[in-house]
Amino acid sequence: MMLQVIAYTVAVAAVLSAVGLCAERFARLHRLPRRAVWAVAMLLSVLLPAAMILLARPAEVRNVPLSAAQKDVPYISTEPADFAEAPAAQSGAQSLPSVASVPVAQSTIVSSRSAGTLPRPSDRLLLTAWMVASSGLALYLLGANLLLRRRMQGWHSATVHDHQVLISEVTGPALLGAFSPRIVLPRWLLLQPQGTQALILAHEQQHVLARDALLILAGLLAIVAVPWNLPLWWQWRRMRQAIEMDCDARVLGAGVEANTYAQVLLAVTRRSGTTPAGALAMSEPVHALEQRIANLLPDAIRYARLQSIAVLLLAAAGAGAALALEAPALPGRTAAAPREAPRVIEPSPAVQAQKPARPATTPPSFKEGEYLMAVVTRGDIENLVTSTGTLMPRDYVDVGAQVSGLIEKIYVEVGDVVKKGDALAKLNAEESRAHLESAEAQLAIFKLSLETDKENLTKSERDYQRQKALFEQDPTAKESLLDTEAAYENAKRQVRAGELKVLQQEASMRIDRKNLASTTILAPLDGTVMNVNVKEGQRINASQQVPNVMQIANLSTMTVQSGVSEVDVPKLHKGNAAYFTTLGSNGRRWYGELKRIEPTPKVKNGVVTYNALFDVQNEGHSLKPQMTAQVYFVLSEARNVLLVPLAALQQGQQIATPAGTQRRTGTVMVKKADGTLEARQVVVGVTDRVQVEVVEGLKEGEKVVVGKR
Repeated sequence: MMLQVIAYTVAVAAVLSAVGLCAERFARLHRLPRRAVWAVAMLLSVLLPAAMILLARPAEVRNVPLSAAQKDVPYISTEPADFAEAPAAQSGAQSLPSVASVPVAQSTIVSSRSAGTLPRPSDRLLLTAWMVASSGLALYLLGANLLLRRRMQGWHSATVHDHQVLISEVTGPALLGAFSPRIVLPRWLLLQPQGTQALILAHEQQHVLARDALLILAGLLAIVAVPWNLPLWWQWRRMRQAIEMDCDARVLGAGVEANTYAQVLLAVTRRSGTTPAGALAMSEPVHALEQRIANLLPDAIRYARLQSIAVLLLAAAGAGAALALEAPALPGRTAAAPREAPRVIEPSPAVQAQKPARPATTPPSFKEGEYLMAVVTRGDIENLVTSTGTLMPRDYVDVGAQVSGLIEKIYVEVGDVVKKGDALAKLNAEESRAHLESAEAQLAIFKLSLETDKENLTKSERDYQRQKALFEQDPTAKESLLDTEAAYENAKRQVRAGELKVLQQEASMRIDRKNLASTTILAPLDGTVMNVNVKEGQRINASQQVPNVMQIANLSTMTVQSGVSEVDVPKLHKGNAAYFTTLGSNGRRWYGELKRIEPTPKVKNGVVTYNALFDVQNEGHSLKPQMTAQVYFVLSEARNVLLVPLAALQQGQQIATPAGTQRRTGTVMVKKADGTLEARQVVVGVTDRVQVEVVEGLKEGEKVVVGKR
């Protein structure tokens, strides 16, 4: 019977697979999503055979009259079958009559279980194999999920193009999780061009928006239910490929060039690492990748309407064939057959006395294999806010030129270490020197003119004094007095103007001397030459804006600029401990304290972040500008404390401790020494969303339950 059920189910799934191919071709002709085709095919491959088998007409089991030879039948005992026959008596005792010889005065047998419904050995064997296969596949998927969870503890969260992702060593690009999916990127992808990163993130984000992970999970559950249905496995594979193609189409619909996107697919496939079971991964096997790339390129479809009609007719014919397949009938009873209670004949006391005593059974004790256990350990724990940041020098200067001119000599190269006052470059000084010499000559002229004006002032003063004395003797000489007085005042003004011209020219000469000195560009601070923006022989113009010649930065102190999500900003305060790692640091940490959070937000694609800054000492100059830093802000921490997985803790409530801090209580299931479980209340402290600190209630080495297998 089981073999017929399996054969019928596989046949229906095979026919529906052919129908799915026709429907997929129709969807491609009309540029429709294809994943729904295979989702419906998988659903029907499971539900249609089950419904048809349940609705099939049951086989009848009739009451058969007993012949004379069938009068002696076994009685139906209330005891287990292995005690149905009593052993022979000891030596000297008369053997008891066989229970098979006890007559039953009845012309028909109507048992509570008809002979037609008893499973045959082959059916029991197939059913057992079915259960073992389903259980084994479920355990494999569960084990793979637990292993993945353990590996994820070593991954860290980061913000890439304003998307929160997980960074792993080799896993990805992929989407993990069904109900709360997370994008996982391999570390090597962070070194790729920004355009490549953006396309990969757009692809994975389309999976998140379409909830493709739930569709993959539903397909896996169907396969776990009937793991022997090979066409169902094939449909699941086609559905995964259709999901990727639909996602590619949505990305291309956003304006991405097909050739560029195909190059990204090839690059990801060449560098792709491991992909967890059941996860959505951008990379594909070579044959599937070729189909995806071919699907990206526009193709001219001839006779599209004719092809559509043909595939619809084939799909309808296949659906009809699936419904026309005859389902195997489950054995049953006719509705009119009377149902009599089975006759029960109790064995005699002598038979019962010869039966061995059945050992008393006790309820099964706690079996550790039924649960996932964790040991209470001792270690360190931190409650962190994570983000991705960029390194930049705290002190840096863009060195410019104050004068226009031709670059005559450049004394440094990128990477050279310079001291304050060192010569960096030299401009042609002929023009500046000529300006200075002209100014010096003009100053000499002004000084000579000033001397003449002073002599005229002396003469005018003398004439004025003489006319003043004459006026006192002869009042009629007033007009001459007024003329000499005016000449005297004019001479004084001439002298003052000459003095001012000299001062003005001296100031102009100071500017010319400075410009002449500025033809040699000097280092404004101790540091390293970061870039040189000019070349020897190039002419620069400083008349409108200061040209940027080179940049010098002091790499002794670096500033980490980290974009913190608006959700985490209220948790951070000035003075919070912080540390970071870089991609090539092999786990080395640099520590500092949060200096400030800039008030100006940065908004990109609807995501709001704020720059959090802190400084670190850069001994040996191992940190370089523009390095990517994975930043961790420490909100709270505990050292050398008892730790348990967060999954072991049940919900509790907040309590106040004598120190004035807030703690949380919870309940954990603890394995006792006698092998039983005990619910115990604990007080917990710091948590990092994976583990939690246990302040009271547990001892190191105790085992707690974190879940069922």
